[in-house]
Amino acid sequence: MEPESDWVRLLAEHAPPHPEGSWFEPLLWPLLQAASDLPALREAYPSLAMNCLVVYRNQEVWKSAPADRWPAVSVGSDGVYAVISDAWSGEAKVFLATTDPILAAVELGKLIDTLRKRR
Repeated sequence: MEPESDWVRLLAEHAPPHPEGSWFEPLLWPLLQAASDLPALREAYPSLAMNCLVVYRNQEVWKSAPADRWPAVSVGSDGVYAVISDAWSGEAKVFLATTDPILAAVELGKLIDTLRKRR
């Protein structure tokens, strides 16, 4: 399966209307829209984990070493999007914290582009 179908599925699953009383989906939705518009991210496999938008180079990420994980965007209930080094690390580095989901998506895209060029 190609990343495109994963993006289509994720966007469809989290499109409005959102569940009443949910803080996550209304904050996630603009991030998903912005991220799906960026070629660097659209070419990666998206997923959600622990209130984070994560992207992977392939669908076998769960078998990868932690060093092979890519950065993610954590969505906070306070409306802050934090671009972090790893969604699963308790010691993740924060690259950017912003209330702008577009800025967070762009920063994530830049980080993914940089990591791809290194390989």
